[in-house]
Amino acid sequence: MDRLTLTTDAPSLSTIHSHDANHQATNLINWRQEFDQLSQGHFLGVINELHFPHIHTFREDTSLSLRQQCKVEHGGLWIGFSANNKSCRINNEETSNQQCLCRPGSEDFELLTPDNFSIYGLVLHPSFFTELTENNKEELYESHRNALWLDNIPATELQKFRQYLSLLLQPKGNRWSSRTHEAILQDATLELLSQAQPVVATHVTSPQRQRIMGRVQEYLNESRMKSPITMSEICADSTRQSTHSAIYLYAMLWHFT
Repeated sequence: MDRLTLTTDAPSLSTIHSHDANHQATNLINWRQEFDQLSQGHFLGVINELHFPHIHTFREDTSLSLRQQCKVEHGGLWIGFSANNKSCRINNEETSNQQCLCRPGSEDFELLTPDNFSIYGLVLHPSFFTELTENNKEELYESHRNALWLDNIPATELQKFRQYLSLLLQPKGNRWSSRTHEAILQDATLELLSQAQPVVATHVTSPQRQRIMGRVQEYLNESRMKSPITMSEICADSTRQSTHSAIYLYAMLWHFT
């Protein structure tokens, strides 16, 4: 980890490099995550993050396709959106690169991300909402807690937010104080939430699917699995009918349908 202090009262930027998907999953503070690598190759990941008293903001870059099982802290709220114009899936629902994803704390959710994916994320700590009036807290937090993503955000506003986070999370340094940046982030995020229309998907990932995936994972971990099955083996030998390769292929297809 390279921790760079930019100026006397500037935010302290943390840059974390990873060469393993499981290691990458543990690098975000106040998250519970498990990553499964879905595409072949050597994984490379980078997280650039800043921690403020009420907001944690970051950019995460991953070189390979991943299944990410995620959960943020209780009482918080996560907002994420593409940093490089690529889309992903949340709870098996297709999203666009112009949508802000949204999930409340203490609730598991799943992301399926493609190769060479970059995402900006903001975790609003519980204290972010305690600073609001009761009416605003109910309007902004409760109305978004069941949403998978936010709509009705003007593309120009989202682009401005991207540009600001890009400058904020770069290692070159910044002349503004930490307090100033948090005030900007708070105002911009409140504006984002007040403009957005929360969207709840009609067929969110079901408990049945989670149970099936759990059984598939258990099967793949059993000792009778003599050797790992790679994606290239499945693609190269589509006529292979062994039970373990069939169930592995079924699991992969289940993710993307």
